[in-house]
Amino acid sequence: MSAETIYGLLTGDALACVRERERELANLAATFYRPSISNAATMEAKKAVAERADEMLAESIEAGEPFDFNLSGYALADAIVSETFWNLDVARMSAQEATDGEVGGAWAWENVVELGAEPPAPPTIADLFYEGAFHLLSGEFDVGKSWAGLHAAAGEMRKGNPVVWIDTDGMGPNLILERLRLLDLDDETIKRLFRYVRPSGSASESSVALVTDSIEEGARLVVIDSFNSALSEEGLDPVSTPDVDAFLSKMVKVWTRAGASVVVLDHLPKAKDASRRYAFGSQRKTTGADVHLSARSVATFERGLGGAMRIKAEKDRPGFHGTGKIVGVFTLAPTLSKQDGRVIYVGSIEPDMTEGADGEIRRTGLMERVSRFIEQADEPPKRTAIFEAIDGVRRSYVEEAIKTLIEEGFAEDVPGARNAKHLRSIAPYREAEDRIGRYGEVIEEEPS
Repeated sequence: MSAETIYGLLTGDALACVRERERELANLAATFYRPSISNAATMEAKKAVAERADEMLAESIEAGEPFDFNLSGYALADAIVSETFWNLDVARMSAQEATDGEVGGAWAWENVVELGAEPPAPPTIADLFYEGAFHLLSGEFDVGKSWAGLHAAAGEMRKGNPVVWIDTDGMGPNLILERLRLLDLDDETIKRLFRYVRPSGSASESSVALVTDSIEEGARLVVIDSFNSALSEEGLDPVSTPDVDAFLSKMVKVWTRAGASVVVLDHLPKAKDASRRYAFGSQRKTTGADVHLSARSVATFERGLGGAMRIKAEKDRPGFHGTGKIVGVFTLAPTLSKQDGRVIYVGSIEPDMTEGADGEIRRTGLMERVSRFIEQADEPPKRTAIFEAIDGVRRSYVEEAIKTLIEEGFAEDVPGARNAKHLRSIAPYREAEDRIGRYGEVIEEEPS
């Protein structure tokens, strides 16, 4: 009987007991600085479970007694301790003999053809994040980073995949639940698949293992919100490269090696220096990441209005986004639920369509926000009312959006009292339906 078959029959405390023995085994193996020993020992553990279970099953059949794998779970766990730890100790002694007099761990050649047989895969989580990679998503406060993370999380849960969310930044369960509901997730799905934790102090080995277990159960996405606060919980200094490395080794690398996409949100303080790419702290934050995505506001996220941010790949080791390229514009747009008529948000990451002919800027995200505002107004609003409604965005950007809407026939100026200009909607503008390509050409529709 295979180890996989037996593990599938274990439940509850019995499975937890076996898993705990495996973790003890992995921790013990790790102290010898030999990943090859750790991997071999884990295989020995599964082999020991299978062999001991076969023996116990045969004994039960011979005695004519029913056999319950779960009632025997502790005996299976003892098999790991008695047999596998002995095998591990033999491996440890062999390693010590091979490295007698040396300081540190011994190197061992690895087969790159075997280990690298799977080719790099494109981003499969929200078309933004790679499985098995560490992503740094940086941007100013309130630019929409948490919204982007929750959008990706909602997409995973709709597929039936668990999601891990580590809230060290104090967003809190109330706001997170509200946002998940706005992303049209029901409470039962959230309760079943959203693995939420608010750390208090340094994470224990069992805490790290808790996340690893979720990854083994199918979680592909782990979000840490945010970097500096997570370092603070660990008692680590964000300006210290060794401290940042210690954090990455303790958690992030463990989870990416298990196959998860780990996304760490990093706050960038508002500054006049637009070239600044990372928040306060060591540059190891960015150099240690497989992918560094920066976020810039297109339209401030507001209640009832949504928002948008532009995402750029500052670093892209797998190469499917392209370092230095604009990945796209993440947009949240309000709409009405078809099921109960409540307001929900529809999130999307669309190609950046803000660059028109001859390099002119088409502020498509702002164009949609202005269009929605004037569509809903009882009468054509004044420019000042539009500027107040689109708060948090440079006035000149809003003026550019209005100008483009008028030029392209979506709105028109109408006179008001005291020669004030009012803006009237002619046709709804929607960024997702924009038929002006990135370089200004008209995209012809293919004949049906």
